[in-house]
Amino acid sequence: MQRKGRFFFKFLMSYIVVLIIPMLVGIYAYDQTLDVSRDDATQMNLAVLRQSDANMNRLLQEMRDVVTQLSLDSDLLRLMFTADGAWSPQTLYQFSLQRKELDKLATNRLISKLYVHLDRSKTVLSPDLIARENELPLQIGNHAFDEWLHEMKQKDQLNRFVYLSDVTDGTVTTNYLAYVSSLPVGSGGGSEATAILLIDEQSITNMLGPLLVHSHSFAYIADGSSNIVASASADGKPVTPINLPVQASSNYFFEDRDGRPMLITYTRSIENDWTFISGLPASVVFSKAEFIKRINWAIALTAVMMTAFIALLFAYRNSKPLLELVDTLRESAGSTDLRHSEMDVLKYGVQQIIHRNRSMHVRMNRQLPILQAAYLERLLKDGFHHETERIQHLKEAQIEIFEDHVIAAVIQIYGLDFVSREALEGQLDQTVDVITALNQLFQPGCYVHQVKRDQYVYVFSWAEEAEEPSMMSLLTGKLSRMQQELRQQKNIVTGIGIGQCYPSSSELWRSFHEAVQALERIEPDSPSPLLAFHMIQHQNDQYYYPLEMELKLMNTVRTGDLQGLEQVFEHIETQNFQLRKLNTSVKLKLLVELEGTLYKLAGLMRYTLSDSIFSADPMKAMHGNDKDQIYPLLKSIIASMCSAARQKQDHQHKSMLSEIVTLIHEQFTDSNLNLRRLASDYKQTESALSSSFKDHLGVTFSEYVENLRLDKACKLLTASDLAIQEVALQSGYNSDKSFRRAFKRVYGILPTDYRKASQASSQGT
Repeated sequence: MQRKGRFFFKFLMSYIVVLIIPMLVGIYAYDQTLDVSRDDATQMNLAVLRQSDANMNRLLQEMRDVVTQLSLDSDLLRLMFTADGAWSPQTLYQFSLQRKELDKLATNRLISKLYVHLDRSKTVLSPDLIARENELPLQIGNHAFDEWLHEMKQKDQLNRFVYLSDVTDGTVTTNYLAYVSSLPVGSGGGSEATAILLIDEQSITNMLGPLLVHSHSFAYIADGSSNIVASASADGKPVTPINLPVQASSNYFFEDRDGRPMLITYTRSIENDWTFISGLPASVVFSKAEFIKRINWAIALTAVMMTAFIALLFAYRNSKPLLELVDTLRESAGSTDLRHSEMDVLKYGVQQIIHRNRSMHVRMNRQLPILQAAYLERLLKDGFHHETERIQHLKEAQIEIFEDHVIAAVIQIYGLDFVSREALEGQLDQTVDVITALNQLFQPGCYVHQVKRDQYVYVFSWAEEAEEPSMMSLLTGKLSRMQQELRQQKNIVTGIGIGQCYPSSSELWRSFHEAVQALERIEPDSPSPLLAFHMIQHQNDQYYYPLEMELKLMNTVRTGDLQGLEQVFEHIETQNFQLRKLNTSVKLKLLVELEGTLYKLAGLMRYTLSDSIFSADPMKAMHGNDKDQIYPLLKSIIASMCSAARQKQDHQHKSMLSEIVTLIHEQFTDSNLNLRRLASDYKQTESALSSSFKDHLGVTFSEYVENLRLDKACKLLTASDLAIQEVALQSGYNSDKSFRRAFKRVYGILPTDYRKASQASSQGT
């Protein structure tokens, strides 16, 4: 009991200390929170200001781009130099770009108005009207439009941004930011026309909206002369400029405004010398710190009252199971010596767990060679029929094979043709010696795999930097030296066959089969029992179609691997029709073998072969005029079987796409229908679903949905008197503006014009 009491007291004291430390840390945290809160608020405001600066720079650049596009318009250039005061607005309209470029350029949501003033004809073009300069219903402050523009030219204020206040078009008075540029661009004072782009001040101040989330906060933009360009405040009061420090080490400072401490944050634009400034009440900035202060005091008082109870409860609850665990460990260790402390017992128990965990990890690592052997076995023999499957197995086996160049070399140990009990020990010693010798050749990208009791494969790969002849020579030299050392030092006779180099591990099986062929040509007592495949003199009276190749061909067809089937046929054709010049009878035997494979596949896949596939008996046809058609016919039928297997696998995918199309036809009027929602519903990625959709229907998802919506809109415009906004909503558009833009982009006219044309056509008939 005394021992357990001491253990309980240790827990009790630790919990008391743990409860006191947070209170001390909280006091320190309060002071740090003041700085963190200030930095957070400053960084947040600076981020918004800099984003506003970037948006403004992008907007101003877009306005310059609009002017550049106007300068390149051939119709406008013709009007600049040919139209004079004698041209009427109606004549100008016929040759103007009003119906083309101005409508397109004015679709920028931030450009409120766009005017083009032609000096020779004293005419103003805009997307809404064409009028003489003195007839334009636009007044800037106390000046008419033509007076203001004349003054701008005299003061040489073209090709720059100016702030315009109290601009009225006869109905509404607004403040604007204007960009005035001569046309063509770069013409200076001798310009033939002038472009005026107006942006509503409200559009600019909307960028500063995120800075006005608290009362008394404000934000504004000032030009290089400290004049306010645009401003906004949370309480709607006018904003007065702030005198910024000329030189400062930071982008913020505190200042009293109307008896209220404010955190002022600012940033200067590099592009146009504008300054973006925001103000936030200091009480808001430090509200988190004050909140943390109150929380700390509340926690401190609560902790003082509950420390004893919580410490006692936790100490009892946690010490009891640990004491039981200590007793269990003592019993499992068979030790009843109480002189060892509880911590010593726990330490010994943890050491035992770590030891067992390491043992388990060692056993798992022992399984890794089995995974690697299985991967290499499949890569050499049958191969992988899907790239994703190969990559997944590659990761599990932790194998790194360079995909640029791969070669397989087969090492045969001679003299292990029997397994008598007396020779077993010697055979095992020879196998170990060969493995040791091969491992000495190991380098990144190279692996050793045992395919038979007396046969090994050395997989050799390298990156694309090295040239193939030099690496092949290097491999041959290493294997030859290893072969000589085994014969001289261990009296082990080996034969080595080397396949050809291929550009991908997916074709390693070809190099392996070639290495086997080379090995079969080696005599054990030959002076140089090493042979590369390219050195073989192939016999023309023997065809190449081993059982392994037939099995690989059948597996490739059954899995629908068209690319792999092409590789198999290429290998068969290379071996039989390029390396060997088969005579008629041998070629006939090969075709009979392939025909047998065809019928085996037909039976396994339940593929019905037409009775008219072979117009004549193959044996007879081989000696007839159509003998050269037998192999292409067999190849095409096998390829069609592979395609049928692929089509069967793709059937479910196409069914899913058909279901999606049906769903689109049912819900295309829902404005929330989008590719992201469909991809989530059908457990697909957006990119994969988009690609599949286009492959299946020939158009993108957005184009398909837009066509359905516009077809419905045309029917509503023709058969009903619904307002354009209602037609847009019923067709699946969020707003009539986006509907009008899409309608004009596709049909070239506005929805109202389409309705008028349809009504006129119906009345005429």
